[in-house]
Amino acid sequence: MKRIDRRRLLCQILPLAAALASIPAHGAVLEEIVVTAQKREQNLQDVGVSVTAFTGKQIRELGFTDSLDVIAQTPGLSFGTPTAEGNNASLSLRGVGLSDFNDNNEGPVAVYVDDVYVSALSGVTFQLFDIDRIEVLRGPQGTLYGRNTTGGLVHFLTARPAKEFEGYLDVVLAEYNQRKVEGVISGPLGDTVQARLSVAHNEHDGYVHNRYPGGKNPNDADNNAGRLQIAWQPSDSIDVLLNVHGSR
Repeated sequence: MKRIDRRRLLCQILPLAAALASIPAHGAVLEEIVVTAQKREQNLQDVGVSVTAFTGKQIRELGFTDSLDVIAQTPGLSFGTPTAEGNNASLSLRGVGLSDFNDNNEGPVAVYVDDVYVSALSGVTFQLFDIDRIEVLRGPQGTLYGRNTTGGLVHFLTARPAKEFEGYLDVVLAEYNQRKVEGVISGPLGDTVQARLSVAHNEHDGYVHNRYPGGKNPNDADNNAGRLQIAWQPSDSIDVLLNVHGSR
């Protein structure tokens, strides 16, 4: 039987331990994402329901331009038309959706914008700009969000007015002659009042060429949108937000 030289074994282990100790710990820490899926701020890892969340940074990096772009990055979420092409889109989550000839009916997958319910199917498609977060909640959410959320909901939360001056201008040029411009300016108007102005423009040619003389290409776009928010905090217990927005 060979005898193990303890001193030689120790000399071999010590350099290995020193090398391992010098390697920094990377990648083990997940980025903290704060959501309000249950009407209060929580870490995404602590929420007791199935949630897919996107931060504003992720939304810009993924190139989201309208509300339906979230579908490509959300498992189980899809959309279609209840009757035929050309009708309003209807969302489906985990196989729960709307299959009805009447576009005035409300789907079981709700859409919210800043805690405001979008009831009409024609309103679920809109241009995305200056978005702080998107939350997709799976399963019935009737306790906190109402009767029209038996399948789940998609919640779009816009960026709020900042207490310090900030702003940005984002210009994108892409294929199909796409030209996308987004600009934001925000800051205080006084000790208790802040404002935020956001504007966006997105246009591109259609993906299919229309051979009819003078005809427009299918799926082309020329969209403009704007939003003005004014926040007022007269006291610690009162928080008033005026949100005026529009698009065409």
